[in-house]
Amino acid sequence: MTNFNSINNLNFYISQRSSSLNPQQTKVGDDSSSANFQQNTQVLINNDASINPALLYNMQSAKMDYEVMLKYILNMLMLPENIDKFIQKAAHGSKDNEIVKLLVENLINTKALAEFLNKNSKIAIDKTLQMLSSSMKSGMDDGVQLKEILSILTAIQSHSQVNTNVLKDFLLLYISVCGQIFDKQADYSVDNSEEEKQIQCSEISLMFETINFSNILCTLSAENNDCYLTLFACDIFPNSAFDKIIQAFSKEANLNVYSDFKLRKNSVKENSLQNFKIISKTAVQINVLILAHLIIKTIFKIDNDFI
Repeated sequence: MTNFNSINNLNFYISQRSSSLNPQQTKVGDDSSSANFQQNTQVLINNDASINPALLYNMQSAKMDYEVMLKYILNMLMLPENIDKFIQKAAHGSKDNEIVKLLVENLINTKALAEFLNKNSKIAIDKTLQMLSSSMKSGMDDGVQLKEILSILTAIQSHSQVNTNVLKDFLLLYISVCGQIFDKQADYSVDNSEEEKQIQCSEISLMFETINFSNILCTLSAENNDCYLTLFACDIFPNSAFDKIIQAFSKEANLNVYSDFKLRKNSVKENSLQNFKIISKTAVQINVLILAHLIIKTIFKIDNDFI
């Protein structure tokens, strides 16, 4: 079994820097609101009986912001609240824990992940429909947020059924970007043969639509504790600022990240919405997945802050 030293060292980084790299500076719900969401979810998971109208009222009156809503969805999907806890649970959980089955020899099996999300999203959709029905019958609210949750769960269920976009959907659950892009395809075309070759040789390729930097390609691969990152971006993208964050992560997570920056000679295309798509192998190393998570958050943060 591969040494999980680097995984253990990742706890400090993502949890401590999640707010500073948050692509949208959303206000996290207060403790009482979060408690209501947790209570509602547990009632749904543990009890198939009719839903207490008082709990429905608490959920609707709290008005979840997007970050809290993602935590609510993660709870319904039986996933840990952040990605480092997911890694810890997958690496060190009990044998009867379904998340453990997703990780074999330090590799995340994307087919197993799709099956996991497919199964749990079906259950979560049924529970959400039950809540939506009870909410409408009670006349408490129009159920806007429940419908948004249902839309995200439906997209996840649809993609996981055919094993497409599964890594994108999984990572989006841990990145507060925009719920609309769960079901929106990124408009990205390969620029040249060098990009094509790099995509074919990589474990994960991240293809971005950004607001200020047009399309960006980032490819990732790893060998042992070494990660190799190649970034294709236009000449105005701040490579040094990006690399500073990556190298800070590299040092603190006890990984060796080797970055290579290449100019992408595409004309600047204006986008109104950030988005990305992923091309990956069927088995992806944990370090590569964690690095991909950080890169997505970092690029969107830089894009949002660009003047």
